[in-house]
Amino acid sequence: MLLGVASVKAAPPAEPAPVPASGVPLPVVRRAMLDDPNLLAKVAARNGMTPARFMGQEEGRIMQMVRVYLAERRAAPAASSPR
Repeated sequence: MLLGVASVKAAPPAEPAPVPASGVPLPVVRRAMLDDPNLLAKVAARNGMTPARFMGQEEGRIMQMVRVYLAERRAAPAASSPR
């Protein structure tokens, strides 16, 4: 201690933003939503919901379902291509 001043510990470094589990970045999600006006209806059907019930979900839940749908759609061509 110097002149009665307690030492101050430095704040821990900020953690990086979490990567979504689906690995689909937000700009890709936004572009997909703009390109396909029926995207949300397709995601709702994929999750066994009517579009009205789907839109009643929390925004974070909607985005997560959209990301999972897009990740599955991206993986499908890779899984079906011959080797």
